[in-house]
Amino acid sequence: MISLPNAAQVLLAANALPMAAGANVALTEAEVHSDSVEFKLKCAEYCVEQLEELLKPVPIRAVARTGGPNLFLVNLYLDGFLTSAVSASDVFGHEINVYYGTPVQDPFYLHDLINRLATQGRAQQFTAHLQPALNHNSVPLPLIPSLKQFRNCSSHRRLIETATIVSGTVTYGQQKTGAAMRFSHTCYLPDDPTQFPCSYAQKIDLVNFCQQSLSDLVNLLNDGYARVHQELIAANQLPL
Repeated sequence: MISLPNAAQVLLAANALPMAAGANVALTEAEVHSDSVEFKLKCAEYCVEQLEELLKPVPIRAVARTGGPNLFLVNLYLDGFLTSAVSASDVFGHEINVYYGTPVQDPFYLHDLINRLATQGRAQQFTAHLQPALNHNSVPLPLIPSLKQFRNCSSHRRLIETATIVSGTVTYGQQKTGAAMRFSHTCYLPDDPTQFPCSYAQKIDLVNFCQQSLSDLVNLLNDGYARVHQELIAANQLPL
């Protein structure tokens, strides 16, 4: 279950502050952005749940009947996950942009806002928290650039070529009791989605990747909200 408790605290703190003379901080817009972040994360969570269901272990008769998992649906929900996860990060940036008096204008992405605030010497705790997760020059790629690399491939280039391995597992003890062998479906993402033909040497498990990426993204954004909340509590007016 997606939970961003610090997001609500940010909105409460922002609405309690007076506006600076001549300022126009669109808090109603920030509230819409906040709701949208939660919605996008819930969409991503739903896609992960569907992927878990599609790739769960099944009896051998199910493999014989279907020939393996429905890869159309696997790619459908993978595409939905990547799109929703990346969108959540950018909508988060639009919300935070409001509290700081819109230092960047549309169109922009989260990294644009973080770079502008850092250049201006503002929101130092907030920018220091976000920057490591946004650095597209890091090796290996951190959270947001990694998600965007797969998202960009799926949205703008071509279907992500996943490799699916179907394997059966049964123990000696299970076989003695007549237990049927169950088959698991392991679906691997390519090492680098921008390269074709694809390689799978890193064995990036699709479900594990999506589960961990979603967990990391929720923590990143919730902790980001916490740092903005600290600034709002210390401030005496908006914008920050």
